Amino acid sequence: MTGMLEALAPYRKAIAAALVAALTTAATLVDGGLTVGEVLTIAAAAVAAGGGVYAVPNAPQRTIVRGRGDSVSHTYRPDVSDGI
Repeated sequence: MTGMLEALAPYRKAIAAALVAALTTAATLVDGGLTVGEVLTIAAAAVAAGGGVYAVPNAPQRTIVRGRGDSVSHTYRPDVSDGI
């Protein structure tokens, strides 16, 4: 089981986004049954959310070295002055 979870590690956020989108869409559409169109809408929401999250890269990790050799890892967030 641990091996499977480690294999899915790069895709966790995309899978979570797809599940949340599918469940949210399904909750708003379900009223006693699902039509083919509603199932396709749920699938499209899952693919769009999961694909969108997967396509956007994470912010790069940088290490800042403080005095006495202590280092701290943090998420680098570029600002306007970085030219991005």
